[in-house]
Amino acid sequence: AFPAGRGGSFTVPKSVVTIADQAFYYCYLLENVKMYNNVRSIGSYTFAMCWNLKSLRLSDNLNILGYRALYNCRSLA
Repeated sequence: AFPAGRGGSFTVPKSVVTIADQAFYYCYLLENVKMYNNVRSIGSYTFAMCWNLKSLRLSDNLNILGYRALYNCRSLA
């Protein structure tokens, strides 16, 4: 899981193909996330409660976006 108190930008490593449930849950200081096209699955509530998340670059090969994966991402356009 990503440390909740850490903010700024994060790039998901190339080796990641699945992002687990709640991996970024309540990371309210996180602002930008980028991922490579290796990611095929994002779990439930993965980015939930990331209030300051402004941009999220999803994988072009994403097949599964879990239940409420982006729940309460207030700043995400």
